[in-house]
Amino acid sequence: MRDAVSGEPVGFDPCAATQLRKRNRFLIVLVNPGCDKRAIRGRSPERLDQTGIGMQTTSWTTVSVALISDVSATLILISLSSASPMDSEQGQQRTANKRRVDVALSMLLLFVPLLLYLPVLHQDFLRPGDDDVYVVDNPHVRTGLTLSNVRWAFTSFEQSSWHPVAWLSHMLDCQLFGLNAESHHAVNLLLHLANVWLLFWLLQKATGARWLSFFVALLFAVHPLNVETVAWIAQRKSLLGAFFSLLSVTAYGWYVRRGGWNRYLLLVFTFALALMAKPMAVSLPILFLLFDDWPLRRLQDAGRSPGWTRLVLEKIPLLAMSAVSSVLTEMAQRAGGSVMSLSLLPISTRIENSVISCVLYIGKILWPARLATHYPLQPSPSVGDVVASAVILIAITILTLYLRRFPYLAVGWFIFVVSMVPVIGIVQVGFQGMAGRYMYVPAVGLMIALVWGSADAAESLPAARVPLCAAAVGVVIALCVTTARYVRVWPNPATLALVLDPCWICACLAGRSNDHAHRARWRQADDVPQLLTCDQDMAPQRLKPR
Repeated sequence: MRDAVSGEPVGFDPCAATQLRKRNRFLIVLVNPGCDKRAIRGRSPERLDQTGIGMQTTSWTTVSVALISDVSATLILISLSSASPMDSEQGQQRTANKRRVDVALSMLLLFVPLLLYLPVLHQDFLRPGDDDVYVVDNPHVRTGLTLSNVRWAFTSFEQSSWHPVAWLSHMLDCQLFGLNAESHHAVNLLLHLANVWLLFWLLQKATGARWLSFFVALLFAVHPLNVETVAWIAQRKSLLGAFFSLLSVTAYGWYVRRGGWNRYLLLVFTFALALMAKPMAVSLPILFLLFDDWPLRRLQDAGRSPGWTRLVLEKIPLLAMSAVSSVLTEMAQRAGGSVMSLSLLPISTRIENSVISCVLYIGKILWPARLATHYPLQPSPSVGDVVASAVILIAITILTLYLRRFPYLAVGWFIFVVSMVPVIGIVQVGFQGMAGRYMYVPAVGLMIALVWGSADAAESLPAARVPLCAAAVGVVIALCVTTARYVRVWPNPATLALVLDPCWICACLAGRSNDHAHRARWRQADDVPQLLTCDQDMAPQRLKPR
């Protein structure tokens, strides 16, 4: 591995290399006394390997000495890069231990969310809740993968969206499992586990910080906001969009490291799959620019910095793909009548709701309490709420830009903001003000900023390390308990309304006004049957996820 600035191997010491060359000349003379000392002393070092050792002799004795030099140089570099000297066997043992730790952490990341989400496998399709129109009552999906159904998936604007990969995924499930809800839920859970592992692997490869990457992936795996995405079969598109987005980030890192048009084509392919799974991935090219700053540090690399112009130019094909996807999505939403007109909701009101929703999302990530599947849109938000929310957002932005010596703060913050732009409500679809499923990807940005920031704080304040570690464990346990509780009440919208957020009754039940719902009192789960046996005019409305 070479240093990003100097291009030299990590741990390379020029003085040590010079002394090593002198030692090689002595060994050559010692082994072959008939050689010309002056020729050895003045030989050209134009063919150098990564240790700086010359290899321009032809006799077998010189080749042998050169091989000895390579081994000795490797040992020197190993000793320089570690706190104490070690031999090759110890180095191999350390490598094996690292691999075992990586495997153990990966297994833990898969086991914990699997344990939390096991109750989901025993749930039925959520009806009403768009599981019916996406799977159960959709004749194209129920009949599986056929040529006509594949054609329909790529040409249909069903459910005011264009996401053929999501349709194909549901068709494949029906082809393999029929209408077995347990199997459909299992596929959702497997996709979530794959996203968790990919996030851990990507962060570790990009930053080298194993434990910080593990903790970010663990937060992502067990956060209650993700229950809606994992437990709702209709949200397969969100899971697939995140999966192919992470694969696109992997392909982008490979392209940055190795270059080549074939690797760029792989990036284009994975990005196209992400867009066809869920159009929310349109912001990914902008995120690539953020990754160029941190953790890839392409601008800080003095030896091979491509400059801003090249960085932007290489994103133009991806931006063009995002533009095409945005146009198709706009056509689909207008064809389905889902877009709210400006006469009903002016642009000023949309901006105000967007500002408030950003702050509320931050609050739900930091303190995931009173969660719901639907948060009603505010037609006339309070001026005080809008001003306070705007001040908070501006203050966070200025702070992250000011602390440029901690680039992960700005990158994490802007991952959150940029990823949320497509669903923030400027183009209002439906009557929801916000939704937990929209945070499946953006929340990762805040998690990165918080985890890396806490680690730097612990590094500068040694006395705070133990309290911070204890707090981290407590946070994970609290999130696991909240997620387990949320999963337990997920199957029925009325159950969610009663146990988690009584204010959601106003949006979930027909014939009930907002005022009546906001006067609702907190009820226990035992009250659920009373509501479920209510008269017909209190039946839940259809939820329409985006």
